[in-house]
Amino acid sequence: PERPLTFTGQLLLGAFWWGASVWIYSFLVVFVPHSTSDLASKSNEGKALAVTLAAGSVIAILFSPMFGALSDRSKSRYGKRRPYMVLGVAGSFLSVWGMSAAPNLALYVAFFTLVQFFNTMAVSPWNGLVADSVPKAQFATTSGVIASVVAFGNLCGAGVGLLYPSVIGLSTAYLIVYALWMASTLITAFGVREVRGVSNDTVLAIFDTPSPELLDKDDSSGDEEGDEEAHPTGHSALPHSLTATADDDSAAPSSDTTPASSSSSGSTPQRMQPMGVTMGSPVPGRSSTPVRSAAAARLHPRHRGRGGHHWSLRSLAHDVLQPLRSHDFRWVFITRMMVQLGLYTVQEFLLLYIKNVIDRPNDITPETALGYAAAPLLFSAFVSPFVCGWYSRRLGDKRKVFVYLAGIIMVSVDVVLAFQRTFFLLPILGFIFGIGWGCFAAIDFALVLDVLPRPEDAAKDLGVWNLSLLVPMTMAAPIAGVLLDFFNDISDDLGYVVLFLLSAAYIATG
Repeated sequence: PERPLTFTGQLLLGAFWWGASVWIYSFLVVFVPHSTSDLASKSNEGKALAVTLAAGSVIAILFSPMFGALSDRSKSRYGKRRPYMVLGVAGSFLSVWGMSAAPNLALYVAFFTLVQFFNTMAVSPWNGLVADSVPKAQFATTSGVIASVVAFGNLCGAGVGLLYPSVIGLSTAYLIVYALWMASTLITAFGVREVRGVSNDTVLAIFDTPSPELLDKDDSSGDEEGDEEAHPTGHSALPHSLTATADDDSAAPSSDTTPASSSSSGSTPQRMQPMGVTMGSPVPGRSSTPVRSAAAARLHPRHRGRGGHHWSLRSLAHDVLQPLRSHDFRWVFITRMMVQLGLYTVQEFLLLYIKNVIDRPNDITPETALGYAAAPLLFSAFVSPFVCGWYSRRLGDKRKVFVYLAGIIMVSVDVVLAFQRTFFLLPILGFIFGIGWGCFAAIDFALVLDVLPRPEDAAKDLGVWNLSLLVPMTMAAPIAGVLLDFFNDISDDLGYVVLFLLSAAYIATG
């Protein structure tokens, strides 16, 4: 996009993620740990929480790129992103009541996975809306605004957690959280103007792309020539601004891409679909009418679905995971995944940590104590992204220095938390940790927007990037839950020492 976003526009864009952050904190840090602890024995509460979170994360991993790809190619008159966001939050709200009524852990996990399915339907298209709406010159500032909005959402989620269960019951808490999330979703959905995407004449190319082994081997040389002409080596014509490295906006274009053909009228070049399908791009030297590739047309009829379209898990995986072939995108993915592994190793177990380890006043419940500890953390995480995003621009969009600073802060606090047991130190340590977390979050989204391989596939590629959040959620919770129970059996509270030191190691590696 060439049109800059006003500060109000950035807030409207981030409103959805504010509501999502209210949900994330209140459910993943308070409601789900509390409920699984009630449904499991004390000796298995770590494993019960780990299994629940892992099951939900697997659903998100499977469907995040798919919903991103569907919204990228949507031609709905209501917009590419808006219907998925609104229907996703609505479906999540209807599904959550199964969690509240579940009489055992198995049913609770089943309904939680359904909730995560609808959450993924809502979140993945929003990622694409961000890429559609933010010009490159505003990557850092918008990322900082969104990070602050996330922190404020977490702070509001902590506020709901303070009220539960001493003031409000679970059903009331659910209603409050979903009312906030749906309101924020509608603000973003109708407050942000969607950018019209590239016109596609083949429906859902990721499902229509033929696997190489299905192609007819006896094609004439003329057909092969035509196919070569329509599909030169490479995948997309990228704007220079999106092939630059995260630290150097003037870097040369990535070697992962080569220019693709464009129409004779000089319109924006169209992406070359891998393995033989074009998405409405004209074939040079022929009619300008969009056509399907010769390779797709050569598929034997028995390999085609309705309308001659072929669906292949292999071709789907190829298209979905293709952004990981980009060097810069891959390293942003890996570093974010390691940091998130560190965060999720302890985040979901904080309530149990305060409940079982911290010496707190007798009149303060674990949920209330967690709120007191989290409030200063989330406040500093709300303020620091504005400072980091602004100062990043002053330094010429040099991002890595802030990543290093954030890592040092978070690792240091993790090491202290591993061994300290005083309740009154928790708010101070939380405030310091929030500075590091907010600083990392401010740069996190700007980094990935810098290195997006294919802007016309923004929601799908950001859905792949979102796996760097979802994979750690799947891996960290089960590993941490098993380690927690194992080392606590050896010595009281030893499991929590191991978790915080493991978290520090993950973050330092990232």
